[in-house]
Amino acid sequence: MRKIPVVFSIDRNVVTPFVVCVTSLLESARSDTFYELFVLCNAAGLDDAMREKVRCVERCSDRCSLTFVDVREAFASAYEIRGITIASYYRLLMPDLFPKYDRMIYADVDMIFRDDLSDLYAEACTGGELVAGVREMNEFLQGEDCQRVNNYLLSIGCDLQTYVNGGFLVLNLQAMREEGIVPRFLEHAGKQYIYQDQDILNIVCRGRIELLPMRWNYTYSHYMWSYAGPAAVSFREAHRSEIEAAERSGTLHYSGPKPWKSFCPRYDYWWACYRRSAVFDPKEYFQAQDAICTMLAWAERRPKPSKWKRFRRRLCKAVGFKKSYWE
Repeated sequence: MRKIPVVFSIDRNVVTPFVVCVTSLLESARSDTFYELFVLCNAAGLDDAMREKVRCVERCSDRCSLTFVDVREAFASAYEIRGITIASYYRLLMPDLFPKYDRMIYADVDMIFRDDLSDLYAEACTGGELVAGVREMNEFLQGEDCQRVNNYLLSIGCDLQTYVNGGFLVLNLQAMREEGIVPRFLEHAGKQYIYQDQDILNIVCRGRIELLPMRWNYTYSHYMWSYAGPAAVSFREAHRSEIEAAERSGTLHYSGPKPWKSFCPRYDYWWACYRRSAVFDPKEYFQAQDAICTMLAWAERRPKPSKWKRFRRRLCKAVGFKKSYWE
């Protein structure tokens, strides 16, 4: 039996997504894989009912164990932005929280796994790297938004070629302990970085980051870049094999819109796994589907602009008029 340690960070807002995520992890595991699951949390923020709901994944399977790790008020004063909570910072404490482990996997709860993690765990971060992850950025993007992000990354000492998404990582905890990485993480925790702990990981570990194939963290952005926008053709040509592998069995990361909150790309994968999970609630499922039907019905009734109005909008946009002039 191969034991794979996987760490999650949660608060009271993501208990159901956690159960769905772990359900997919266990469903995609090989017969000889056993997952040691660790849940980083502020225990004071999880009541008994929530803890029981989290533990249902362990009760429903003999292929995993589950341990709560109370980080108490760690990072209570850390910077928060874009609705991402303090819980996301907890991963920065992993080298000190788990002194018996040389390496561990960290994963966000807004994921659906479709493959076993054993081979990845055995192979990643074996060359002295501090962390392994999937690239966050797309070198084919153009325009003001891309330039603004690129300038920001350069301002904090990172770049497009090596910056990784923090939602799924293999961490070399032994090397981090030996090199005193946690104090360096903590030095940055109060700074107002746009991407918070993800920026901190990339800043501190720069030059010691292993890049993983896209299939291990197929984000909302990767999916959109593959099929939409002027750079889609170039992106697909450059990363065709990675995209195909991600489409077949890649880990789906809902790094943008969340399927349990609103309709979004790959919405169906999450809800299918929700139906198979121990937290499935027929009423909640009906309400979510009914909300989508209502939204689509409203969109169909909404009057479409005339050909003249559509032409005028394109013209105004082309010559640079403000949006107030479009109507």
